[in-house]
Amino acid sequence: MNRKLMILSSLPILLIVAMIVHYMVKSSKDLTPAQKNIQQTSPAGLPELKTFSTFLDTFNTDSGKIRIISLLSPADPVSERGFHAMRYVLREIPDKRLRLFVIWIPVLRNDRKEIAEEKAKTTGDFRMVHFWDPNRITAVTWQETLGLNQLAWNVYLVYGDTITWDFEISPPTFWMRQLSADVEAPILEKRVFVEKIKELLVQIPLSTGKAADTSAAGI
Repeated sequence: MNRKLMILSSLPILLIVAMIVHYMVKSSKDLTPAQKNIQQTSPAGLPELKTFSTFLDTFNTDSGKIRIISLLSPADPVSERGFHAMRYVLREIPDKRLRLFVIWIPVLRNDRKEIAEEKAKTTGDFRMVHFWDPNRITAVTWQETLGLNQLAWNVYLVYGDTITWDFEISPPTFWMRQLSADVEAPILEKRVFVEKIKELLVQIPLSTGKAADTSAAGI
């Protein structure tokens, strides 16, 4: 009798474990090969961008999707608001054809990788990928691409599904900013940002035959 009770009492725990395993497998299938490689090579902490080519490969692997690139400071309150705005975008658009790359860069004196890692832990969306750029390679690269007179940070860059890079990156399809600079890009407004992303997603042709499953439900 006691043995039967023990078996019955363990069933809810086994069910929970099975559900967790199913979710992990499902999320893993939705990752690109480059993203899986990042997880395997950097099981703890954020993957570091030692060269820009590391990010370039990941970006190109995700062609066919709308890609958002955010350059943020871990300790900056303005970056924090922008980070929450990007999470809002993902919640409003549950579409697998959307990727968000969050690149954390040390801009302020108290910016540290550990702070960025803590922020990365708060996200459970497989479409969001985090990087740590200790030498601010990406910030300098986009400073030149965007024609800024300062480092590119607190910027939110959107690239269409057909764009890939060889040796030089191209200007974004659309971008917004929180950066105080004399540029034509509009100040970040999350609802406007969402609508712009939706417009780009509509332009991606669905696969022929059976309708493509673009939903990212369950994240």
